[in-house]
This record gives sequence, structure tokens and C-alpha cells, in this order.
Amino acid sequence: MNNNAEHPLIAIVQPGFASYGFMGPFFLLLVGLVFLALLFLDALPQFRRGLNYESVRGTRSGLLAGLSLVLLLQSVSGYLALPGRLVASGYAPIAALSMAGPLIFTGLALLIFDGSRYAVARLSVVGLTSLHFFRLFIEGILFMSLYEQGGISREMTILGRNPDLLVGLSALPVAFLWSRRRMGPRLLILWNLLGLACLINIVSVAILSMPTDFQLFGLNQPNVAILRFPFMLLPAFLVPVAFLAHIYALYLLWPLAVREKVG
Repeated sequence: MNNNAEHPLIAIVQPGFASYGFMGPFFLLLVGLVFLALLFLDALPQFRRGLNYESVRGTRSGLLAGLSLVLLLQSVSGYLALPGRLVASGYAPIAALSMAGPLIFTGLALLIFDGSRYAVARLSVVGLTSLHFFRLFIEGILFMSLYEQGGISREMTILGRNPDLLVGLSALPVAFLWSRRRMGPRLLILWNLLGLACLINIVSVAILSMPTDFQLFGLNQPNVAILRFPFMLLPAFLVPVAFLAHIYALYLLWPLAVREKVG
């Protein structure tokens, strides 16, 4: 572990690109691959014969444009160290909400309106499940490297209070079993609930590891890297993607589980 001599509150308000060796470029590559996966793994609505093409194409284009805009604005905010400045000023909850809130609330709102619910109903359960594979690289490579370089607390890694690596490890096998009809909807619902619990757990640990008045973990090595660009795109983009992938999968699987039970 590399003990960072720089005071945490100074580190998180530094603007610019925080590379942490090769982890900065590696993380940006991972963000780009997840974005592409949303296009090519059926995680966003795509055209199928016999459905209203114009409606679906409009919804899909709107989602992509909105997602691209959010990514751009969040990147600018992170580069200027705005989340870190909020935390340093004592507004950690607002910082967390400003990063994760836009995509999460927008994604949940899609379940409210009829037109967007139609788009959600056309998502691929296999695609949504496979998406979680990126969590293997977050927990197994990124977090371990950031911990070794003094960027996050031990509690945020698999060595501490973070079992999220298991979700990434199991994502592709689970997606394969579902695609081959060797796993029922109730078992896949259970997997998604466990994955959602792991996600909520690591988000909570990350917040409680920030250099704040209510910090509980990492008192000697707090969570500073996740507040800096590009790593703040983890709570601003990748966490909402994982959260919504679980929520949408549960939305799609629940009727199937009910029908299976009735049948």
C-alpha cells in the first residue's frame, strides 16, 4: 500500500485528470466499453420486426443522446473537481446525489410512462445480466490498484467489506444459463436481488469512507480517488447502469415468475 502524504481534503479538490498510474486510462476504456455494450448487447431498445419502429427508434435515440449529454456534463464536473469541493465543504450527500442522481432518477422515471415502459419491456434479460460483467474489472483490478496506491480504503475492496466481485464473476455464467433455459425466473430474481444488495453495500461503504465528519471506514486512508476525474464516472455512470440493469431485469422477470407459479 502506498500511503499518500497529501491531505485528503487537498487531494479531492484538485482539478484535472487523476491517473493513478495506468488506472485512469484503463477506467476510461472500461467506461467506453460499457457504453458500447449498451448498444450491442441489447441493453437499450432496438428494432424488432413487427414492432413500432419509429417509436422505438425515437426512444432509443433520445436515451443515447441524453446519456451522452450526462456523461459529458459529469466529466466536465469531475475534471473541475466539483464533487470533491462539495465533499470538502461538508456537502457529501449533495455530491453523491449530483453524481448518481441524474441517471438513476431518469432511469426509474422510464417505468412510469407508458411509452418508455414499452421500451423497457423490450430489453434483453440476457443483455442486462451480461452487463454486470464489468464489475469484475472494477472490483478485481481497479479497486485493488487504487487501494495499493492510497486512493481508496481497504474496506472498499474484496479484502474488506466488498463482495461485489462475485457478481461480476457470475454474470456471464448466469446469463448463459438463462439463455439456455437452465435457470428459472425466480432464481434469476434472487441473483438480481443479491447483486443489488452488493451494489448498495459498496456504495454505502464508499460514502462512509469519504473524508467527512461521518466517516467510519478508511480513517488512515479514505476514499479520495472516486471523487476525482475520471473515477467519479463510477458513481456517475457505472453505478447507475448496474442499478438500473438490476431494476429493469426484476421488472421483466417478475411477471414471468408469477406466471410460472400460477402455471
